[in-house]
Amino acid sequence: MKNPNVVRFVGLGVVIIMLVAFGIFFFSSSKKSDPVPLQQNVPVETKKSPSLTTKTYVDDAGFQFDYPDDLTVAKKDNTSSVTYSSLEIVSKEVSGSMFFLVEDTKAKSVDELVEKNTTTKEAALGSLEAIEVTGGDKTTLFAIDQGILFQVTLYRATDKSYWDGVYQTIISSFSFVAPAASSQSSSDSDNNDVVQEEDIIE
Repeated sequence: MKNPNVVRFVGLGVVIIMLVAFGIFFFSSSKKSDPVPLQQNVPVETKKSPSLTTKTYVDDAGFQFDYPDDLTVAKKDNTSSVTYSSLEIVSKEVSGSMFFLVEDTKAKSVDELVEKNTTTKEAALGSLEAIEVTGGDKTTLFAIDQGILFQVTLYRATDKSYWDGVYQTIISSFSFVAPAASSQSSSDSDNNDVVQEEDIIE
């Protein structure tokens, strides 16, 4: 007569073996049925860089700078008697902009133009000492010369590296030149001297 315990043990072993086999079969079948994802060519976004070819902008207010030739420098309408120059520099392809403002100021130093507890950085604009204030996507440079404020404001928008490159190109090439009005006045003065001399000779 068979031992009941042995029969139960054998039966339990058979059930376990069947469960394991079923599990292996089910796992292998589901693995084969899973679709293999196809590798997709995801386009890599390439950031635009400022043009290496530059143009020179000369302003009647007596300064000039180089800028990438893929930008546009536009004079803004000026109706204020204290403003000598107001410029906007933009790109047709990259959002962001730069502004130049040259006007009279009552401030004796650039420190008066900066809010308290604002982190500043020493900078230069041509031969002038300047300070630079950066916050978020905006950088503003201030310089004062004989009661005249030179303010450069940069708005980076979405492409920080592009406009940082533009900013460095323009600021590093900025220099002062003889104002066109001064040259004309000098020429008119010379002509007046000639006329007076002719009158004396007569």
